[in-house]
Amino acid sequence: MHHHENASAMNSAPCVRGATTPRLLLGATYSSIEPLGLFYLAGLARDMGWEPHIRLVRNNDFSEFHAAVAELRPVMVGYTLYTGNHLPLYAYFKRLKKDFPGISRIIGGPHATYFPAQSLAHADYVVVSEGFDALTRILRREVAPGIVLPRSILPFPLPERRQFYHDYPEHRCNPIKNLISMTGCPFACTYCYNSSSIASLRHQLDAEQLHALQQALGPSGRLFPRNMRTPEDVLTEIRTLMEIAPETRMLYWQDDTLGIAQHFAFLRQFQRIYHLGIPFHGQTRFEMIDPARDRGRAVLDCLREIGFTGLTMAIEAADDTLRKEVLNRVMPTELIFAGVKRLAAMGFRLRTEQITGLPYGATTQPTKMNLDADLELLSLNMNLRRASGGLPNMSWATTLIPYLGTRMSDYCVRYGFVSAEAAENPEEGYHERSVLRHLRRHVGPELEQIKDDPAVWLEPGDQDRYRDQNTQLRYMFHILTYLSCLPDAELFVERHLRQHQVFSVAALNEDMRAYAAQHPTPEGRRLHERIGRFEDRIPDVTPNEQDRQRLRRISAFCALLPGDGLELARRYLQYSNGNDEVALFSNIVKKYLFDTQVYLTQECTCELYNGAILSST
Repeated sequence: MHHHENASAMNSAPCVRGATTPRLLLGATYSSIEPLGLFYLAGLARDMGWEPHIRLVRNNDFSEFHAAVAELRPVMVGYTLYTGNHLPLYAYFKRLKKDFPGISRIIGGPHATYFPAQSLAHADYVVVSEGFDALTRILRREVAPGIVLPRSILPFPLPERRQFYHDYPEHRCNPIKNLISMTGCPFACTYCYNSSSIASLRHQLDAEQLHALQQALGPSGRLFPRNMRTPEDVLTEIRTLMEIAPETRMLYWQDDTLGIAQHFAFLRQFQRIYHLGIPFHGQTRFEMIDPARDRGRAVLDCLREIGFTGLTMAIEAADDTLRKEVLNRVMPTELIFAGVKRLAAMGFRLRTEQITGLPYGATTQPTKMNLDADLELLSLNMNLRRASGGLPNMSWATTLIPYLGTRMSDYCVRYGFVSAEAAENPEEGYHERSVLRHLRRHVGPELEQIKDDPAVWLEPGDQDRYRDQNTQLRYMFHILTYLSCLPDAELFVERHLRQHQVFSVAALNEDMRAYAAQHPTPEGRRLHERIGRFEDRIPDVTPNEQDRQRLRRISAFCALLPGDGLELARRYLQYSNGNDEVALFSNIVKKYLFDTQVYLTQECTCELYNGAILSST
């Protein structure tokens, strides 16, 4: 399948709509990142003689998707499903069955894999785990409706992109495209679906099905096993992509852990054959690039030779004990500092990822709690910037959601951070604020025995207060990290979060202006002067007095972040539409930092701001 003689030609040609060609419609939730997995599934269907189409669903509104079904009249409809979006899809598939009873419905993806019996109540076919083999048999009508397990791990087909880029030109024009060379991660972080195993389905599948799954997926016991491509395949994909979308300026390599032992030989081979000059951004772990080890240095040298300009790397928690006991990431802080310094010395860009609002307080060793622990994460990123001379360029923070089916969900239920009922009904809590309840102080593992004692948990008012503080810190994390230029910035951030009852962009801006104006150091004076220079240039940005007033309310941010502030100001006026909500401002700054500091591409035409898809063209 990989080296089908005319696969590349088929990928670069438009869909041929023959009267007898069966159509497959694939769907997923809309994202500003293109739906990479669906491209490969569409490629498989294409190679089997089907006409594949892809439609994306915005904000769980299936009206456009349903219109596509009415227009295309596909034989089958497949959907990649993630937990949190499952109820809207279930409701839509019920409508689909009513309006088009002859169309077969397929659900795949993480939610279907971990909840196959539940998903089967809403679909004709439910694909568990790896999808290439299952979809092949479904399209050939070789398998009866029901739960479909893989029999073997098939190689990746070459992806099908052309029709998708025709239907979604903003994705075609986006200068950043995506690819993957391997699925399956050898690590088992508790918050990730990869932390679960075949054994976790023992209540969903019978003994015969579990045995068949074990035989197909191999001895690792992982529900998403390793599936590695060849360097030649990836090169063919890139060449075809550049023919279809020559606007591409960067490729985001979506492998979870570039440079693991089984993958390093692939990278070396790819290095020898890749000469197209399109740069890459990738993902790996600090263990893979340990500068104290020959192999760690070799991985970074190889990535640099291939053309990687930056990496995304997860820190997740600032405390070694939290990383080890709560997240199953045994990664000393010293390794993080050594890795970041090495990346800086080699000229890489860096985005770090971290999780705030963790279930603090049940570890064997005391750790900081709640807001103090979240602030420790901010301090760690600031100290990395101070130690390395400017990395990370972007510090991304999220708030923990204990996805049902992960070991993190089990941990939170075991110690009482969420109730079993809440874990079983996650749709009740998939929103912006923390869904956990939080402890007053560190308790230790004995929390399991006393979790029903209300005295150990924060009072409702204090709980809401911490959730507000956590949300504000998470929204502003990537901005506040740039305050590392000031030696006591962590104290300023803590003071702001503890003093304000209502958080806003303007309030933080005014606090930052006052902080810089009163700062007794040369760094403080320089920031204060930059704020003044930006405010003097506001009339150059817009003639509208109302807009000028709005820009004065973000002047400290424009002065603090890289650049002269004018580009950020322009984007703010363009995309905020008079809305000064913290979440929207946070997303605008994130996109600005991605474009100008992490990826170094022109502004992407596919923007995701506050849930609304906007085009800059």
